[in-house]
Amino acid sequence: MNSHWTRRARGLRKGVWLLSSRPYHQYKVIQCAENLICSAHNLTSLPWWVVIGGTTVILRTVVTLPLSVHQNKIISKMELLQPLIKEYGEALKHRIVVNCKREGKTSNEANRKFKAEFRKLSREIYSREGCHPLKVTLLPWIQLPLWIVISFALRNMSGANPATGGVPSVPGLSTEGVLWFADLTAPDPLFILPVLLSVSNLLNIEVNALKKKGRETLFQSILTKFFRLLSISIGVVASQLPSAMTLYWATSSTYSLAQNLLFMLPRVRRFLKLPKTPSESKTPCRDLRTSWSERTKEFLMRQRKANSQK
Repeated sequence: MNSHWTRRARGLRKGVWLLSSRPYHQYKVIQCAENLICSAHNLTSLPWWVVIGGTTVILRTVVTLPLSVHQNKIISKMELLQPLIKEYGEALKHRIVVNCKREGKTSNEANRKFKAEFRKLSREIYSREGCHPLKVTLLPWIQLPLWIVISFALRNMSGANPATGGVPSVPGLSTEGVLWFADLTAPDPLFILPVLLSVSNLLNIEVNALKKKGRETLFQSILTKFFRLLSISIGVVASQLPSAMTLYWATSSTYSLAQNLLFMLPRVRRFLKLPKTPSESKTPCRDLRTSWSERTKEFLMRQRKANSQK
């Protein structure tokens, strides 16, 4: 038995070593992504900046948009189940408290038992209704690897990978840009694309934060601040990368922002057959403007107060 698990462990270590020792540009999945983008260019004969932007929109529409719709349906179902879960939770808590008092257990023991059984009860209800919380994580598990693969493919094509000799594998990228980023193998000289990337990412984060009702928990607040910092950082990184990669990132981020805003509109939600929820607003754009204005005023007041105390 021990020898079997020893052989399995050795095989796993060998596989990890082979994976880490192999240059990433040789992975077949990245080579397939390069072939896909080049095939789109050869088929359409469009400039490379159009091909990169168009391929991004098509991939997001075909691959991630259906997953986003499915994710929103699950989130809506989970929200509609909250009153039922709350009702069951109150009955469960009453039963556990009575039983624990009868058995002479402390309130802390009763609270721990209630939390464990309430989590189990919630999972059972979600699973029964086909909206287990783990299904919500399906989109990131598909979207993030796709983003990484396309990014590495564009890096190889634009010659930014030292392992390939720093020579673009697609010479047309250096001449088929547009406007101020005519050379897609060079960084954006005016930093417009990196700024657009950071702004669209920040707006995405703010839209998601403003959609939340009530006060944020400490963890949510820390997570939001982390993603804000990450959005600024990725813009700084993008300013040093080929414009081909930055164009892909900015297009993808702008697509996400437009998608999030559309998913808030009642007409779009009904068209996509998303169930109506208590948190849904009839005037989401007006609510976002109001909430944004209130948060801006609150931020400015804090800054004035901090300056006055100096």
